[in-house]
Amino acid sequence: YSLQAIPALQGIALSHRLERFPPFYVADINDDRLSGPTPGLNTTDLDRQYIAFNNFPAGEKALQQIVEIHRRQAPQDQQATFEAILALADWHNLFGKNNTANTLYAHLYEEMANNGDDPVAFFGQPELLYLPLPQNPKPPPVSKRQQVTTGSVQLGFQVSSSGRIRQLQTLASEPEGLMDFRVRRSMRLAIYRPMLLEGVAVAAEDQVYTHEFSYYPTADQVLAASNEEELPANADASDLAQPDLNTAEAE
Repeated sequence: YSLQAIPALQGIALSHRLERFPPFYVADINDDRLSGPTPGLNTTDLDRQYIAFNNFPAGEKALQQIVEIHRRQAPQDQQATFEAILALADWHNLFGKNNTANTLYAHLYEEMANNGDDPVAFFGQPELLYLPLPQNPKPPPVSKRQQVTTGSVQLGFQVSSSGRIRQLQTLASEPEGLMDFRVRRSMRLAIYRPMLLEGVAVAAEDQVYTHEFSYYPTADQVLAASNEEELPANADASDLAQPDLNTAEAE
């Protein structure tokens, strides 16, 4: 129970968290990114990602011990204790132990109010805890590549009182249809720290997330963009050449 033990305990919890919640979408155990630097993943259209590990008790025990160390060794450091309890609450939330998580969040809300802090500002919006990022579109052969460019997908959704995603919808996509499925699939796995209202976890409506990605446009897409730039301001939009998205979608 010494302060010097805290970094090791944090490392234990972080290791288990990364095993259970990798920072990128994992389709199967053969994903090269799990064991080496080669980005050779052949992403398949799965609804759920491959999960290799789920050691909830070991991480919980490490985070509980950190809280106890702060209480024993540095009771005057209220901020450090607050952060340790928040990390423990987030751990329970990540693993779906929402009753315990929300009890801890409510305790922290009350403590902030009693200490003259602003719990409304701190817990007034959901806080993203986990989102596995999708892989960028597979590039075409080198001989057929155009200049790399940036696309985006914007999603709207609700964050439930348990921190999970509900009512997911696509608000905008450029190029349309290229990355919509992958981004939505990853967002379905996202986990948030829920919004608190007077210390109680509640659903948060009208949330927005924008994912940007790099891709190689097709020749038709490049031509369409060029035509759009050269089109006079008073030209009819129907005069634009329409990009052929079939090639991009059939990666």
